[in-house]
Amino acid sequence: MDESAVELRVRAIVEGLAERHVPGLDVPEPFGEGSVWEEIDDLLSETDLSPEEACDAFAAELAAGFGDSRLSYDLCDAVVNALFAWITTDKDHRTIPASFWEVFNAFDEGEYRHPGDADDVDPSEKYTRTQIRDFLSRTRTG
Repeated sequence: MDESAVELRVRAIVEGLAERHVPGLDVPEPFGEGSVWEEIDDLLSETDLSPEEACDAFAAELAAGFGDSRLSYDLCDAVVNALFAWITTDKDHRTIPASFWEVFNAFDEGEYRHPGDADDVDPSEKYTRTQIRDFLSRTRTG
């Protein structure tokens, strides 16, 4: 599967997760039937991607979707948290890729109120959106 086909497949997976996502429902499974873990395992069986490359592909799609306001913060945060749990399980001694880590941390910054912020500050807008915009400006081509 070439790079553009992988991007399309990851986008389709994320869109499917978006359809099943229950906003505000925390882990273990805010997506109903069919977990993110199953989706990523299916992607790995369909492609020659490593687990790290698959996480980077998902991170790129989540960043692009959030940056373009196609995907909600809640959805992206839930998916990236599930991917983090998946990549950090001890199976196969996986490592956390740098791009994925950057996107994960950007969404993590939106999960809580930061010291000194007024009550009306939305951390996902102030911190996550800014960091995702910076990430996309460095990584988007064309």
